Amino acid sequence: MRYLDKISVALFVGGAITLTQRSLGDELKQNYKLAAALNQGIPLKERDAEAYYNRGLIYAIELQQYERALAEFNQALALNPQYAEAYTNRGNTYAQLQQYDQALADYNQALALNPQDALAYTNRGITHAQLQQYNKALEDFNQALTINPQDGLAYYNRGLAYHELGNISQTKKDWQKAASLFRQQNNIQLYQSIQQELQLL
Repeated sequence: MRYLDKISVALFVGGAITLTQRSLGDELKQNYKLAAALNQGIPLKERDAEAYYNRGLIYAIELQQYERALAEFNQALALNPQYAEAYTNRGNTYAQLQQYDQALADYNQALALNPQDALAYTNRGITHAQLQQYNKALEDFNQALTINPQDGLAYYNRGLAYHELGNISQTKKDWQKAASLFRQQNNIQLYQSIQQELQLL
């Protein structure tokens, strides 16, 4: 089973373990001037952490060039060590490279800087699940849902963790809630996908 994640936009709009869905917000979709600058090698402002961060997002999301993305996030964090979103999305990038210890360390740092970051909790939960640490994953998904009760992806991923632990009744409840939220949010693709999985339980 695959864990779904969100990629945040000026936030990677979230975690990145298995990119079955890329939630690219309007900011990033419209930022092709930055992409063009990247491709043409136009230098960034020397001390602009946000520019390096945004370029890291393009390498990670648009181009799937994760090593290059890491270099950009590293530069952003060198310029601004308090940049919580950069830690989250560097963690997402490490997770894409299956470097889970580094991913967990970055999520921990992001949450130390911003304890209300539901996406960091969700992504850390996904990483724990990838490591078969399902009880830790549940703790993170629960925390994410305490902060953001409308997060369908957190419900879906928590359901997966319950499934791995053999708790099918809770899996069904969480997937039904996730499907309901996705339908309300007009995400028909994920709504239909989860409905199909519910039929297989």
